[in-house]
Amino acid sequence: AIMGGADDETVQALYEYGRMIGTAFQIQDDYLDVISDEKDLGKPVGSDIAKGKMTLMVVKALAESEGEDHERLLEILKDDNCSQDMVNEAIDLFNKYGSIEYAHNLALENVDGAKKVLEILPDSEAKEMLIALADFVIDRSS
Repeated sequence: AIMGGADDETVQALYEYGRMIGTAFQIQDDYLDVISDEKDLGKPVGSDIAKGKMTLMVVKALAESEGEDHERLLEILKDDNCSQDMVNEAIDLFNKYGSIEYAHNLALENVDGAKKVLEILPDSEAKEMLIALADFVIDRSS
C-alpha cells in the first residue's frame, strides 16, 4: 500500500487488517488444535498442550481457575511426557473455564474487525480477496 502510494488512512486500515487477521489465524490454529481430530489436523489433538505451549486458552484457563484445577493444569503443561489422557484432561478444564469458547469468539471478533476496517476501501477484486482471506481464517478446518 505504501509503495503503491496509498494515503495514510488506507495504509493504517491495511495494517490493522493484517494485525487482526494474524491474531485471528493464530487463535484459530490453537482452537483447532483442541476441537479437531487427528485426521483433519494432520497431527495429534492437543499437541500444543502436550508441548506446554502458552496459548490463549491456557492463559484464560489459568486466569479463571484456582485450587486443584489450576495446579493440575500447570502440572499437565509442565509434564515432558504428557499423555493423551492428560491432554484430554486439560481440554476438559478449558471447557470448564470457558477457554475454548472464549478463544473462538475472539478469533471471530478479530475477523469481523479486519473486514470492518476494509470498509474504507473502494470495491475491488483486491478488497474481495482480502475479505475471502478473512473468511478462510475462520472457516478452515486444519
